Order: sequence, then structure tokens, then C-alpha cells
Amino acid sequence: MRRVILLVLISLSFIRVNAQLDSIRYRVEAATSISTNDKLPFWLVSNKNGIVPEKRSEYLYLNLFKGYSNLKTFDYSFGIDAATSAQYSKHTLINQFYASVKYSKIELLFGSKNPEVLYDGLSFVDNSIIMAGNARSYPKLQIGSLGYLEVPFTNGYLSVKGVFSNGWMLDDRYVKDVMLHHKNAYLRIGKDKGFSFEIGVEHYAQWGGTSPNPKIGKMPNNLDAFLRVLVAKEGGNYVNDAENALGNHVGQNQIRFNYETSDYDISFYMRNMYEDRSQYFLKMFYLKGIKDLRDVNYGLYIKLNKSKIVKSFLLEYYSTLYQGHIASHSAGTVVGYDSNFNNGIYASGWSNFKRGFGIPLISPTIISSNGSILFANNALRAFHLGIQGEILGLNYKFKSTIHMNYGSISDKHAGMPMEDWMEDTRIYSIDPAQVQQYYQLDILLPEGKLPFDVSASIGLDIGDMYDDNLGLMITLSKTGLLNNLFGR
Repeated sequence: MRRVILLVLISLSFIRVNAQLDSIRYRVEAATSISTNDKLPFWLVSNKNGIVPEKRSEYLYLNLFKGYSNLKTFDYSFGIDAATSAQYSKHTLINQFYASVKYSKIELLFGSKNPEVLYDGLSFVDNSIIMAGNARSYPKLQIGSLGYLEVPFTNGYLSVKGVFSNGWMLDDRYVKDVMLHHKNAYLRIGKDKGFSFEIGVEHYAQWGGTSPNPKIGKMPNNLDAFLRVLVAKEGGNYVNDAENALGNHVGQNQIRFNYETSDYDISFYMRNMYEDRSQYFLKMFYLKGIKDLRDVNYGLYIKLNKSKIVKSFLLEYYSTLYQGHIASHSAGTVVGYDSNFNNGIYASGWSNFKRGFGIPLISPTIISSNGSILFANNALRAFHLGIQGEILGLNYKFKSTIHMNYGSISDKHAGMPMEDWMEDTRIYSIDPAQVQQYYQLDILLPEGKLPFDVSASIGLDIGDMYDDNLGLMITLSKTGLLNNLFGR
């Protein structure tokens, strides 16, 4: 894998030398922070692709990238970034390194690239519960569409999009040399303007690798294993893989309604995460009671195209209080709940470099020296508000989150033989819930009188889970064309 990364970096260097300087952009960023606790408030570090140190510190960030031209049918893109801080374990990290080519709206990408930020960065899950931009990205080989492709003979009223990739986990994990497969498929009815309806599915799977558990050892990583992973088919020698699906699988379903005009854009979306049939698509609509509410993320985003004071705002709700149900295992014992983001075989769970991939409210609670990670706070309800706009020439962004943590879910019948009289008797490890509040206000002075942007971010954490914390981060940044930087 090191050779793969070296080839990517050499390719980027070659493209960098041969590309026109007027097509390359740069971003340089320097930040310093203080807080009343050793660690910074929640929103100062969360959903920042693992770049911002958790402890109060300084960091320096540099990014070079070239995007696509909309005027070209065939084009290429690339990017590389680096950050340094005294708080990093190795003081310097390279997060993004990628090169890609496109023909029309089909793209082939190789390397590590951060996920796209949607909804003006106001959401706490952005476009994915599973990959929310909270951890560093991972290298992959991916083919997919750039946005929606119109289905022929539908006059643009029917469109599809999707991606297909396989990647490699490079961090120090419990299972070494793990690969990560991802694919998605979306269908849209309607055009860009006016009313449209979108429906889609995401599938992620960790597979292959070598476990330190002598009962598991080296797991299948050949073509036959990959084909089984693609369709979540059982396989392998270990009982969990043999009786369930080969690898560690999770997915996301999404439905979104859009209405776009010249004055405003509105999006309402519903999505849920699943690990098996107990959380399948239709259960997003099951509303029997608060503790029976199926695991679902609802969101409403409104963009006001002709307003300044409030340019956009977003409301979100998320619950993970269900996580499946008790059922009979072939061995005759009762199996319990899905325990989102954890896995018994791939014991580092859905994390990368010790940070959770998914929604940042579900974070690692136990990180062991052998690389295993436990997410013990994965049963929650949360309400979130985000607003951004402009006042007196200053851009602002405000985020507020109320997080009710129920810990984890278990059942008093777990491990017992399945009987007809048994009911769903779930137990939350924290009940009543811990209530935590996270706030952040960003104020940006755009480049004008000064030759760079200046932003101040104030974060405040209050509640039962952690000590109250107030923090401030000052960031100086500059973005532009590389040829302008050199005075060309």
C-alpha cells in the first residue's frame, strides 16, 4: 500500500509541474485556540476531516488543488494537502492526495479525497450518517458519476447517479490490512428546478485483513471473497462470517424531496442506517412511540437566495434508540441489537485514525492499545439547528445541538435460548439520558482591508456528559490562484 501512495504522490507532482498555474488553486490556513478545558469544545473539532487537533493548540494547513472545467468534456483534477501541529502523533499528516479524470460526467478517481460538504456545512451528518466528514479520508479507487445523468427519452425528468469503489485502511487497527468497499445508487424524478424526488441506497463493507485472534487469523481477500462482499453474502470460516455476511457491512437509505426556485431552495430528507434486515428501508416510517421510533435522521434545509441576514438554515433530528431487535440465531440463542459502528471481528469499528467516521455525536469511548475501539454511546436522540448569513459585512454561522445520550442497548434475554414468550425488553445503559448541549458561532471577516480572511469561532459545551467548556479559535486563511500568489 505504501507503494500505491508513493505512486499517487509522484503522479500529483508530475501533474503539478505540467499543469498551467492559472488552473491551480491553493488554500493556506493557520489557527490557534484556547479553552477553559484541555480539550476544545465539540463543534470546534468535529466534522473537520480529522485535521483540527482535539486539544487546544495551533495548527498550519496547506492545500493545493485543481478542479474540473465545466467547459471541457475531458478534464483532470488533483489535490494534495498537509497539516502540522504539536498535537499530532507524528506532528505532520497528509490527509488528501488524489488524482482523477473525467469524460463528460463519468469520473475515475484514485487516492484519498474528503467528502463533499453540503447544506452550507450546517448539518451534523451532512450527506451521510456513516461518512459524515468527522475522520480523515482513506485512499480508494473509485468510478462514478459527477452528479445526475439523464435517462434517455425521459426529457430530463428521470436521472440516475452512483459510485463504486474499493479502498484501503492505513491506520493502526485491530485487524490489519483492512479494505473498505463502497457503492451507492440514486434515482431522481424531476429536474434541477421545480419539484424533484430522490431515493437512494449506500452500502459500505470492511473486508479482508488479518485478525490477531488465532481463531480468525487471515480473512479471505481474493476475487471470490470480493464478489461475496458486493452482495453481502455469507462466507468465511469464522461462525459470524459463515452465518451472516462476509465482512462488516453497514448501509444507509435516503429519501429527499426538493423544491427549487429563483428565490429559495427547500430540501426535506429522511435517512436511516442499517446493519441487517431489522432496520430496513420501510421502517423509516414506523412511528409507534418514542422508544420504538425507528433509527432515522430527518432534516429540513431552506436556502434564501435573495436574503442576506439569513441566507440559509437547517433543522435536523436523529434517533438511534431502536437498533434492531432480538431474534433467534441458528445456534438457538437470542441475539441482540446492532450496536451501531461497533463490530466483534473488525474491532476498530467504523473509525479511522481513532476518530469515528460517522455522526460525531457517536464517538469512540474506549480506545485500547491493541487498536480495538468501542462506541459505547451509540443510543441517542438529538436535535440540531444551523443558520448562516451576513450582518454588517460579516459572515456568520451558528450551530446548536441538543444531544440526549442513552449509552448502549442490551436485552435481559441476551444469550438465552429463544422462546415464543420472549418480548423486546431492551435496556439502556444510561437511563434517564444524559443531556448535553453544543453551541458554536463563527464570524468571518472576508478578505478586503486585510490580504486574508480572518475568522473567530466560539464554542460552548454544557451538560451532563462532560465538563462545561468554553473555547475560542482564531483562523487566518488565504485562498486563490497559484499564479496570483507568484505575481504572474
